[in-house]
Amino acid sequence: MKNILPIPFNKIRFENLEEILKILKKALLQLGIDFYLIGAVARDIQLTGKYDIPTPRATLDIDIAILVNDQDSYNRLTRMLMDQYGFEDSDRPYRYKYTDIFTDEIFDRHADLLDEGWSDLLGARILGRHIGSILRKNGESRDKLTNLLRDQINEDSMLPELFARFNKKTIENNINLIREIITGVTE
Repeated sequence: MKNILPIPFNKIRFENLEEILKILKKALLQLGIDFYLIGAVARDIQLTGKYDIPTPRATLDIDIAILVNDQDSYNRLTRMLMDQYGFEDSDRPYRYKYTDIFTDEIFDRHADLLDEGWSDLLGARILGRHIGSILRKNGESRDKLTNLLRDQINEDSMLPELFARFNKKTIENNINLIREIITGVTE
């Protein structure tokens, strides 16, 4: 596989990107699997790396397209990433998490929340803080979003029901997630 565009890691706003891509490249090349970086990270590399155009926002995941000959090859790759490199299964097929990716950010920016331990509620609060930082310069948009979310904090609302379909949690749990997102946005 040929590297057609060198990645300027110092310009891309994605913590541990170089580490993750080196792991993936090593595993995929070892198994003889072709792969392509796609999605927002590929966009960021093209815009920022090649043209020096800042990206509109940082992404929190890496999308990679791989070409495997059969299910057995895919299973070998999965086992290698999980057993040798610390990747974990997610709740959806063909998605994996590299859990060390946000450790530094969480400790640096959200240490005040860690006394309660990790939970979905903590994740929702951090998500809210990220949204809040994006909307900080536009108070009107922030207020509209928080009002829309507040309207969804009841058992008859559509958003907690949609969350429940996706994450298989109770309506009450999803209402609490929405509350935490609002808290994070407004902090």
